[in-house]
Amino acid sequence: MDMLESLDISHNDMKFLPSGLGFLTKCTKLVASHNRLEELPEEMGFLRSVQMLDFSHNLLKSTPDSMKELFHLEQVYLNHNQLVQLPNLKNCSHLKELLLGYNKIEEITEENIENTANQLKILDLRDNKISILPDEIVNLQSLERLDLSNNNLSSLPFALGTLPHMKSLMVEGNPMKSIRRDIIQRGTVGLLKYLRMRIDDDELKRLREKGNVSPMASPISGSPPVPDKYAMKTAQMMNMSKKEIRILPDEAVSNAIEADVNGVDLR
Repeated sequence: MDMLESLDISHNDMKFLPSGLGFLTKCTKLVASHNRLEELPEEMGFLRSVQMLDFSHNLLKSTPDSMKELFHLEQVYLNHNQLVQLPNLKNCSHLKELLLGYNKIEEITEENIENTANQLKILDLRDNKISILPDEIVNLQSLERLDLSNNNLSSLPFALGTLPHMKSLMVEGNPMKSIRRDIIQRGTVGLLKYLRMRIDDDELKRLREKGNVSPMASPISGSPPVPDKYAMKTAQMMNMSKKEIRILPDEAVSNAIEADVNGVDLR
């Protein structure tokens, strides 16, 4: 089946995948969710055309290091497994979405961040056991959505406030000690503003010198807030109430259309 372009083997009772999987060099989409996979073959690294991998809802405890060679990879779904650390996807320069929610990850290290494609836009880490988020998270300058809900975080790195494209930062369900609950309830815009205000000039200068802070103005300072399309899809609602806007942003409308909402709140 070396000419196969799409393979869906989800919702079976598979415990392993054969090493011959590596022969599917033209496959762009591989879905093996809702199985009983405990490991993945090292030959995964030969799937050089693959753009989307879905191994969600399995029993994976780790991922092969060879996955870092999947240069065309754009979407990786590993939620609902038993992973204890982030996969090595360092060379996956086209990666946009990485879902790792509902695993057993306890720590995010500087090395983990270095091994994550810096073009990443969506990072889902909800419902893990993460207690510390390193300042190096700011290296993921393309992040638009970061879900840290239901972890063990007591604080957040102030550097998060400098991410120029962040539209949705979710931290509910964490035992936050350094950030008041009313600040968290203000949503992404208010939380990012709070974090940015806590960075002193020397720290900001150091981050800029390291190339970790975009010279662009942070979107929280001027442009109107745009609702997260994934949150809208869940709620089926575009909520623009109490945003103090004069013009409805085109991006908000396009996100709402993509999310197929059936209600709009402009109060």
